[in-house]
Amino acid sequence: MNHPRVLHVGFNPIGSPTNTGVTLGSMFEAWPSDQLFELYTHTRQTQSATGPHVRVAPLSVAPLDGLVRTALGNRMPKPVTDGLNPSVRRTGHVSAATRLRLAVTSANDIGPVLVRGRWLEEIERFRPQVIHSLLGGVRITKFVSALSRRLDVPVVPHFMDDWMDNVFTDGQLGGYARRVAERSIGQVLERSPLILTVGRSMQREYERTLGRPAEVVGNSVDFDAFEDLVTMRQASSDGPITLRYVGGLHLGRADVLRQVGQVLSDQPHATRPWRLALNVPAHDIPRADELAREVSSITNDGSVAPEDVPRTIVGADALLFLESTDPGITSFTRLSVSTKVPEYLASRRPVLAVGPSDQASIATLVRTGAAMFGGNGTSPSVLNDAVAALCQRLEQEPDRQGSTEPALREEFGRPETQERLRRALLRATSS
Repeated sequence: MNHPRVLHVGFNPIGSPTNTGVTLGSMFEAWPSDQLFELYTHTRQTQSATGPHVRVAPLSVAPLDGLVRTALGNRMPKPVTDGLNPSVRRTGHVSAATRLRLAVTSANDIGPVLVRGRWLEEIERFRPQVIHSLLGGVRITKFVSALSRRLDVPVVPHFMDDWMDNVFTDGQLGGYARRVAERSIGQVLERSPLILTVGRSMQREYERTLGRPAEVVGNSVDFDAFEDLVTMRQASSDGPITLRYVGGLHLGRADVLRQVGQVLSDQPHATRPWRLALNVPAHDIPRADELAREVSSITNDGSVAPEDVPRTIVGADALLFLESTDPGITSFTRLSVSTKVPEYLASRRPVLAVGPSDQASIATLVRTGAAMFGGNGTSPSVLNDAVAALCQRLEQEPDRQGSTEPALREEFGRPETQERLRRALLRATSS
């Protein structure tokens, strides 16, 4: 197959132990190593790129950031640590110290970028035909745009969430940061014959608003590996019915889990008691212990390694999927399709989905028939009805077998996703 020479520009190497790194790793897994060059501007990971690559120090491409840090020295405000990025609106009281940090962060992000230095020589020798980048912020957008002009190659932006419509919309720097963001996004789109999106909802909306053809290249899964696990699965006929949740307890999820657990504790529809089993990151273990003490149906099953997630979810009777309903977060995540969605679909376990009905992950799980919708987590009656439907599903199909539907493989299969990426990037080189 014909693979174009791709320059991927990002923050960390492809395959880094982050959600983004893992997603990119699965997308480029089959890409010939001599046809892919990685340029990353920042990393806190110990892993390095395995193929041709260049790491550029952030300050070498962002002179304003360097000047500010040099001038302020030890007085440089510490990074904002509330876990929210500039595309997520903060609600409630924001301290003066946090506002200062946000202002400095905003100024650094929108500052000028440099595309020069010896690091360019190796990239020029590689002779890329197209640039691929997830972007995600103003600085990297400006950097990718400038690099595209310098190398005279097109850009294919790959959108994983709706950062573009939300970045700096809280009036940072008196609205100036947002104006710079819009101008930078417009400049990179001028270099983009087409775009990539994480899911169908984003594809439809961005094709309309950006006036560019869009191809869906999102999170994927190895369905054949899951088929083996499903075949080996042993249905449980005694003991509690296990509803398993794999994920963090941030963004209000702990409150929703408490509500779900209380509904399960009082569930009259099941012939066996329910157990809401939590698998959470290590830093959330104390909070999971607290939930288990508060609600009788909840148990803390500890952390699970990424490579063990498939076996863990296949072994459950049913799965729980949550999305935040915080207005400041939903505007950013509304078009995103989580990494868990294809995994949950491949597990062939029924799903209870709780969150905004129009959020792309929730809508996808419901559209495919895998999930019962449990509302946004604030209504016990809606949750109760969804759990009743889940009980009925489990009674009718206690251990669902059979091959995965071809339509699911086409949308979420790993080889199919990799082929859409190849075709889209190849198409960009001939536009």
